[in-house]
Amino acid sequence: MQDEQIDLAASILRAFISQSGALRAVVLLDRGDEKEPVIVDHTAGGGVEVTEGEQVTEAAIGEPAVLGFDLAPVSRLPALIVDVEAGELAAPLGAVAAMAIAVHNLAELFEASSVATVVFETDDDDVPLVIAARRGEPMLLSLGDEQFPMPDGWP
Repeated sequence: MQDEQIDLAASILRAFISQSGALRAVVLLDRGDEKEPVIVDHTAGGGVEVTEGEQVTEAAIGEPAVLGFDLAPVSRLPALIVDVEAGELAAPLGAVAAMAIAVHNLAELFEASSVATVVFETDDDDVPLVIAARRGEPMLLSLGDEQFPMPDGWP
């Protein structure tokens, strides 16, 4: 099941986590009409899980690929402060937008229908900030079970 496209995606996710400090990065790879989509899921400090159809495998990859550009132009930030009941998120000025731009840039590396989803730490382990992006579509932010569709063109 493993192929060069999957290996590259796994390496890109590892580089993204390393640069951004994200807890987890996942890409649903659209591989065209002739192949099923593949989910490549990388957790910080953990392995890479590859799901294709009903088959789930652990991918063994080495160091992150040298990509020749800054994949995630967001530095590691302290955990964001969340209050889900109040619908509030406290972060350094511009931090969430920078994270969203980084996830958008990640999504741009893959085929148009692929989806990149990244999980960032908050002060509540049960309520991480999740940012999802697909090329040409508005982004989606989530805190716990609450989803926040962003306007087209944000950030």
